[in-house]
Amino acid sequence: MIEPSNHGNEMIRSCRFYLQYARVFKVILDRNCFTIEGKRSPNCMQVAYSQNAFIATCGGDFANDEQCGTYLEIHKPLGSPIDDERTILSTSKLDTPVVNGMFTTTIPLTYKNDASRILCSYEDQDITIGSMVRINNKAPSCCCPVMLSTVRTSKVGAFFCPKRQSNEGGPFAPAVDESLDEQYADDKYQKLFPYCPEFPADEDDIMCTQERLFTDIPNTDPSYYSVRPCSSLIEVEDGGSYSSSDLNGVYSASCPLGKTFQACSLALDEGCNRGDHHFTFKDKIGKVTYIPDNSEEDKYGVSFNDGRSVYWFTRSELVFLKPPFNYQIWYVQRNRSEKIIQKTKPFRVSWPRCTFDSIIGRYFPYAQLDDVGHPVVAT
Repeated sequence: MIEPSNHGNEMIRSCRFYLQYARVFKVILDRNCFTIEGKRSPNCMQVAYSQNAFIATCGGDFANDEQCGTYLEIHKPLGSPIDDERTILSTSKLDTPVVNGMFTTTIPLTYKNDASRILCSYEDQDITIGSMVRINNKAPSCCCPVMLSTVRTSKVGAFFCPKRQSNEGGPFAPAVDESLDEQYADDKYQKLFPYCPEFPADEDDIMCTQERLFTDIPNTDPSYYSVRPCSSLIEVEDGGSYSSSDLNGVYSASCPLGKTFQACSLALDEGCNRGDHHFTFKDKIGKVTYIPDNSEEDKYGVSFNDGRSVYWFTRSELVFLKPPFNYQIWYVQRNRSEKIIQKTKPFRVSWPRCTFDSIIGRYFPYAQLDDVGHPVVAT
């Protein structure tokens, strides 16, 4: 059964491509689907599509060239132990250059054009690179210097760098678009008070502002305040306790979230002292960028800004979020030098179950069919 998902509705810049399929589509092996010519075909899916611009097609010497034209392709998001995400599991060529309304075509549900194998309800059972995870309550919380706020008149406080005009900063600030216009606008914004100094694009930091001493600049002028790195923790007189000139409270340990938070301390069970800023990744959703190779190295890299910067967590601090879909249809334009992905549309195959490989102890990314076309449970 193929179930639709609401994810992946990207709009391409030059035109719109619409892709639809039945709300519920059953893959029943002793029945067939109908092609647009009205012929029965085994193990296939009917797909309706429309585009409000010319669909690139190829003719002449390139009419049968598989690297020329517009295609629908089925892919496995994040891939599998056998195939990566770029592997084409099935494909169908679009030969209609101009469409009026919705057109219908079919796409095979066989695995890599092998009639003895079909797509199945394959799902990752644990975290892989690219998986989405939620940080749970086992992750540490930290106490940081009081943050600048738009509701306070004081211009003294801490703030995250890099900052974005969307009010996202530090670990949640996405990378800047590669266009010159976007880079110019971001550069101007970084220089507004409180300004962020230049540092590596894959790093985050917490900066602090303070009043300038011995200056004739009025305190209503933003330049009256200087920006500096927030003070690192130092051990206070009674020993075993830590604080800094930017923290109000005294704490028992430094923040374990990485060097971005070297000006912060580990939060107390009851929270933070004297109004210090409480920071936590708990309940935040990120993408896994690194998984450990062995049990001794148990830290997973997680990014909250699509890979620009990475933070580290143990497996016990992560909740694996299984996606609501396990396949995608890609709408692509091919030529001999590149393949342009114009749109993706996710869907879910919930039946048949994948065939289990009893030798290596894992599921194949397909269902093996027996001589009469029934799925094989195990091999």
